[in-house]
Amino acid sequence: LGGTCTQVVACTLPTIGLPPNSVKQGTAQTMTNGTDTTIYICSTGYSGAITATCSTNNAAAQLSGTCSQVTCTLPTTDLPTNAAKQDSATRMNAGTDTTLYTCNTGY
Repeated sequence: LGGTCTQVVACTLPTIGLPPNSVKQGTAQTMTNGTDTTIYICSTGYSGAITATCSTNNAAAQLSGTCSQVTCTLPTTDLPTNAAKQDSATRMNAGTDTTLYTCNTGY
């Protein structure tokens, strides 16, 4: 026949000490390496990938990856007719920053 059998490795899933700006989705408290997929996602306004790896039986799964803040460039040209930007910001952070565009006087 040939082949080998390997022991199933089960780990607990961390709920604290997560990479900054990430959260765990779902209610699972353990994972089995090679068969389970547990999703850690980045918080609103952040992007990236977080991976859970289970290598030692009954230990906490190891998390790797980062969540970086999403930034956007603000338009300074091609504004609607008779509109103006009210601050000097040229970039903003998604999910946390706002900027104000207003109509010119009389509009």
